[in-house]
Amino acid sequence: MQRGCFWQTYREIVKRGAEIYLPIFKASGFKHGYISGQVDPRFRHDVEKMVAQGIELHSLSPNVMVKAPGTHEGYEVIRRLTAKGIPTNNTLAFIIPQFMTCMKAIVAGLREAKANGVDLTEWRSVITAMSARYGTLAIFKRRQRNGTSS
Repeated sequence: MQRGCFWQTYREIVKRGAEIYLPIFKASGFKHGYISGQVDPRFRHDVEKMVAQGIELHSLSPNVMVKAPGTHEGYEVIRRLTAKGIPTNNTLAFIIPQFMTCMKAIVAGLREAKANGVDLTEWRSVITAMSARYGTLAIFKRRQRNGTSS
């Protein structure tokens, strides 16, 4: 897989973060203490590279949840990782059709995992719903008029 300085540094950050939360993960019966490790967004349209990165990130620790983008390809990645029992986090999901597509990918992956006898004990999946901060637009405009940044 990718071996550049950035990727090596990122892997180390994910690994160290996962180690910190691992006791919580184990004590909670694998329900809490996950950390999300994101596949490289530059590969958001390359299923094979994202799947390989997802497998690599999850291999760092059982509590690494793989963060994949809300793209057509990202949902295929989520399906494939779910089929392997790898936890996923769908990111950059803004609209209901994305949520529905993600849920369909998860269901398909779970069916495949169960058919192949994959252990799903440590598997979870989440969708990070993005709101684009529209609710704070008035605050930003007011701060801009007043010349403040915070």
